[in-house]
Amino acid sequence: MTDVTLASALISGIPSMLVALVGVGGVIYTQRQADARQDRIAAASREFEREARTLDKRREAAAELTTAVWQLAAHSRDVVPEGGEFADLEPRETAAVYRAHSIALMVLDAKGRAAAQALFDTLVTFVGDFSEKQWEAISDAEDTLIAVINGEQQTPPNTAEQ
Repeated sequence: MTDVTLASALISGIPSMLVALVGVGGVIYTQRQADARQDRIAAASREFEREARTLDKRREAAAELTTAVWQLAAHSRDVVPEGGEFADLEPRETAAVYRAHSIALMVLDAKGRAAAQALFDTLVTFVGDFSEKQWEAISDAEDTLIAVINGEQQTPPNTAEQ
């Protein structure tokens, strides 16, 4: 009969203990990797949602601004004489466009702010000079603002000629 001693029992159990330790270590390592992957996925999802909300706010602000610009441009033809100026409009008539312009400047990035300012400046130039060229300039400035917000155009064109 073989003599089973404590020492021989411990020695024969070491491989089983090592396998168990490696197994537990592997489970812990795998769980940490899975947790890190989930954290990265959650962070990417939050960033995507934030960018989507930001884009929606920018589009909404641009829509309000362009609507206010077109409404004031049409209204100014009726109330400002040819050769008049934007300053000839009353504050209650310009309040909506100023408000929409301010909101747009708050939510847009630098390129968007430049395009929004160009649209507003084109409106100011249009009032009193009701030519078809100036009317088309408003349309072009609107198209530029939309393109900049949608990432279709890098920078707004130079509006110095208007």
